[in-house]
Amino acid sequence: MNVRTLFVCAGLVWLGVACDACRDKPPAALLADAAPPPTLDKPATQPDPRFASHPFWVAATSDDPLDLAALAEIEGATGLLEAFEQGGQVGRTALHAMQYADDAELVYRRLAQVALQTTGDTQLDVLVAIHQIAQNAPLGGEPLDPGGPEFCIQALLTIARGSSPAANRHAAVAALHAFSHRGAVDPGHIPPVE
Repeated sequence: MNVRTLFVCAGLVWLGVACDACRDKPPAALLADAAPPPTLDKPATQPDPRFASHPFWVAATSDDPLDLAALAEIEGATGLLEAFEQGGQVGRTALHAMQYADDAELVYRRLAQVALQTTGDTQLDVLVAIHQIAQNAPLGGEPLDPGGPEFCIQALLTIARGSSPAANRHAAVAALHAFSHRGAVDPGHIPPVE
């Protein structure tokens, strides 16, 4: 067993222990410090010109994976999160690009908050983004936001067990399974969706 394998195993064990510590937090505790969610369904009132007119942003509005990946490479997770908070088409484009950012795990906490605060199609879009990030995130290494994955898992469990539409609960369960494949959540704790 090499050193990298040991670090990966230690990190996954740590995630599992930390996740157990936060497993039963009620939604109010998860949203105690949450900012209001951005509105993705309506145009942003005054989008930052950096996001609204830059050629990489304009190209990425097509949702082409190559354009979204190029945007993620330039902006990184923090730049995409800043754009996401703008709302409108800029926010939606940023959300779709997050899965391609090398440091995408930095957005788990905020996306989990938004998923808990929203309903319908917006919630579904956020849950799909979380799922894609969890599938694509690199294994091992130093966590960029040590509590982010655990926070996100707790929010996903809350949604999966809640009264959201079936499609949203299925998306939350799919994201939980992506975390499960990484050893961050026990598959036995993932609720079935009817």
